[in-house]
Amino acid sequence: MRGRFPPTKLAKYPHMSVDDIPVWETFIELYASNYESFDYDVRVGEGEEPLPALEPKYKKMAKALTQKRIDAVGYRNDEIWIFEVKPRAAISALGQIIAYIQLYQETYSPIGVIVPAVVCHSVDSDIRGLMANWPIKIFIV
Repeated sequence: MRGRFPPTKLAKYPHMSVDDIPVWETFIELYASNYESFDYDVRVGEGEEPLPALEPKYKKMAKALTQKRIDAVGYRNDEIWIFEVKPRAAISALGQIIAYIQLYQETYSPIGVIVPAVVCHSVDSDIRGLMANWPIKIFIV
């Protein structure tokens, strides 16, 4: 599986917040050459079942809107890198990346090594110690 986007800066990153973009673009400047390609706004999980009264043409859309979304997925060799991007990594980043590992596996049944990573400008000091207990890469850019 390879991503739809090249490992370069883009004019727009699907679903990435305005606060996250400068963090990600710094990462791209520093590390993009290590990756073959990227995907953005990668939907994982089942999402919620829409209300039965909803018109059929809107049910698929409603379910998709409730799926979890990974900020970026990078591909290199036999590795699939799952990225959570935040200006300041706190407990939410830890929880999200842990959940995304499992949800990605359940959704896509990938072949290859999954590498979870958090890209940020800074890390909450309590969370840095917790992340050390997981196989999570931290990129402070």
